[in-house]
Amino acid sequence: MHGREAYRRNSYLVCYMFFKNVLLVMPQFWYGISSVFSGQTFYEMWLYQSFNLLFTSVPIVWFALFDYEKTKEELISKPGQYYLGVG
Repeated sequence: MHGREAYRRNSYLVCYMFFKNVLLVMPQFWYGISSVFSGQTFYEMWLYQSFNLLFTSVPIVWFALFDYEKTKEELISKPGQYYLGVG
């Protein structure tokens, strides 16, 4: 059961981390343009830390604990779902 679920969860993790970082960086990018690249920060330092703490740890832990595509019994009864490669 680990192989199939690991492929699926890892692909969600990569997409989630990419878009999480886009949400963090894009407002800073547009703020830099509007402030004529003055070097002024858009976020306070504690906001950077809380953003990474909340949006990196909490959703991933929740997803890892409660997300199952199929039940254990279904996966054990159909071993053909474990062929090599992403399926």
